[in-house]
Amino acid sequence: SFEKELKNLIIKNSILRISESEITDESDIINDFGYNSITIIQIVIDIEREFGIEFEEDDLAIDIIGNYKTLKEYIGKRIPVR
Repeated sequence: SFEKELKNLIIKNSILRISESEITDESDIINDFGYNSITIIQIVIDIEREFGIEFEEDDLAIDIIGNYKTLKEYIGKRIPVR
């Protein structure tokens, strides 16, 4: 499932050592996992590449990227069928 890939991208881009089990629907990606402006840009690029989607400019809001559940749902609605 794409969730495992998404969690791997969150782990890869985090400046903290986190495990997959620490990422839950309630996770605040930015505050819980030490993201900053650079790592946020990097994960957006990685997500676009990995899942073949593009974030709309209006959707680059912290409230979408910042919450794991919201981000997961956003990607899930946009992933092309593989």
